[in-house]
Amino acid sequence: MAYGVRDDFFEAPGHFASGERYWQIGSNPDVYLVSVPFPNVITKQTNCYVVRDGDEALLIDTGAPSDESFRALLDTLDELRIDVGSMSLFLTHLHLDHAGLVDRIIGAHQHIYLSEVDFDYMCAAQKNSFHGALAARLRAEGCPSEYADIARSYGMGVKSFDDRGRNLVFVGDGDVIKVGSHRLVVVDVEGHTPGHLALYEPQAGLLFSGDHVLYPMSPGLGFRCDRPRTMARYLSNLDKVNTLGVSLLCHSHGRLRRTFDERVDWLKDHHGQRIEAAAELIAQRPGLTGYEAVRSMRWNTRGKGFSGLLPVQRWVILENGLVVLDHVVGEGLVRREIGEEGVYRYLPRTRL
Repeated sequence: MAYGVRDDFFEAPGHFASGERYWQIGSNPDVYLVSVPFPNVITKQTNCYVVRDGDEALLIDTGAPSDESFRALLDTLDELRIDVGSMSLFLTHLHLDHAGLVDRIIGAHQHIYLSEVDFDYMCAAQKNSFHGALAARLRAEGCPSEYADIARSYGMGVKSFDDRGRNLVFVGDGDVIKVGSHRLVVVDVEGHTPGHLALYEPQAGLLFSGDHVLYPMSPGLGFRCDRPRTMARYLSNLDKVNTLGVSLLCHSHGRLRRTFDERVDWLKDHHGQRIEAAAELIAQRPGLTGYEAVRSMRWNTRGKGFSGLLPVQRWVILENGLVVLDHVVGEGLVRREIGEEGVYRYLPRTRL
């Protein structure tokens, strides 16, 4: 693949010069980055991608469900002369900023490649039993009752698209998606979500990674009651993608950069320090509830403190903190015991 990315694309504060909505980052096959607006507390857009070979095209993620996002994506596809009615779609995961436009841009007959794990979670999250189990776990962690409602409102109760009558194609690690004469390999990168997928173009070393590796922030790790090994799987998947020979990381938020290996190393070190700090916190202050422990960990709250954050920001921190606590318990670094009041207490591991 011949790269068409100029140096100032990487170094500029934003993605594009004024008025630019997309940039071609490769040819044979043609690969385009499409910036879809996504007003958010942290990011301003979702990076979606188009892979095209001849008359065949694959869209990777759709962007957020807003009129502005829809117009921007549709206008760009039209400018690129993509036949929207015949293209296929690959979803890295099912968060709204990645799958929120499925209903508006993909017809019932068109292929949607996605993770069955994430799909099952999306469907399960529509049921009261799912939220009942989550609310019970949050109570056991000593969380105020409002967090069950916050969780339902932000990501764990929102359906990204209507699956009825859809041409869903479930894919997993090692599966191949063909675009013209080119073969793209599906890579399981569980962590940010249970079924998060990436797509690897081995000829040029492009990795369409969704939110697995990001630059403007450390990707959030989604908490699930039945998946206590989320951190371990995420760290293992960082190692996995680092062995692929990635030439360019095509991630979902922020400008592209040339420092993939360094970023993976930074993320591993970042999580390693947080794991170590959590174990040290419990050693110094035994008996904390999960909620107390998470609030006592160091987080980048931009000077607002935990209480000064928006509900969605507090939920993201709580999710990540519980993932860390599950990990240190699973690794035997600390103990989790149920107290008389039915609330978990975290204690140093028992010395031999």
